[in-house]
Amino acid sequence: MNLDLTPILPKDAIDSMDSLAISNGCYCSRLLWPKWVFTVDVKTTSVNVLQASAQYLASYGCPVSSMMFGMYCSRYYKRHGNILSDEVALHYLRLSFSDLRKPKSESLEWLLINKAHCYLPGQHNAFFNTACAVFLMHEFEIDPDNISTSVRFAHSFLPQGR
Repeated sequence: MNLDLTPILPKDAIDSMDSLAISNGCYCSRLLWPKWVFTVDVKTTSVNVLQASAQYLASYGCPVSSMMFGMYCSRYYKRHGNILSDEVALHYLRLSFSDLRKPKSESLEWLLINKAHCYLPGQHNAFFNTACAVFLMHEFEIDPDNISTSVRFAHSFLPQGR
C-alpha cells in the first residue's frame, strides 16, 4: 500500500509537525496528533490537510494519528477527506486499535477523557465511540464473524444495544 499525501501539506505544516515531533521525542510521540491539532484552526483548515497531517504524524508512531487517518479515509466517517479507501482505512484503524488495547495506553486514557471534542466539530462526547463504530463497520464488512481481540476491545466501548 503506497499512499503519500505529503504533497498536499503546506511546507509550514510539515515544519511545524517535524518540530513538534523532535521537541517531544519518543516520550510523547504517541500523542502528537492532539498536541499538533491544538495549534491549528480546524475551522479554517481543510479536511484534506487534516487527513494528510494525520498520515504524516502516524509515521511517527502516534496511534491517535493512525486512528484519525483511518477515519479520514473511511466512507463511514462523515468528515472524511477526498482520499477514500476501505483498505487504507482498515489498515490504519487496525494499527491504532492494536496499540490502544495495550495495558496502560496513555493514548487510550486521552481518548477516554474525550478531549477530542475540542477539535472535531460535531463530535462532542462521541469521538471515541465513533472511531470504534467505524473500525467495527470495516471489520464486520470483511468478516461478520470476526471476534479478534481488537474487535472485542472496540466493541466494549460502544453503548449497549449497538
